[in-house]
Amino acid sequence: MIINQIIGNLTEKPTEKNIDYLDLEWFETTKRIQRKKTREGTDVAIKFLREGQRLREGDILFEDTEKIIAVNVLKRKRL
Repeated sequence: MIINQIIGNLTEKPTEKNIDYLDLEWFETTKRIQRKKTREGTDVAIKFLREGQRLREGDILFEDTEKIIAVNVLKRKRL
């Protein structure tokens, strides 16, 4: 699945659908092109065309009638 844009955010659009999270480290949120797997194993290729787009916690990348793929930014471990 290729993602070219952010659809919305879970904070703006609460849902009852199944949410499949894409876990990202903080430094991955600024990458324009990357390939990852969601928690449920869906392959996701992110390819943003514009510079300066940043993924945030809860950003919705995909939605259909049954599920949503949303971003989960992993907490940074302090040393």
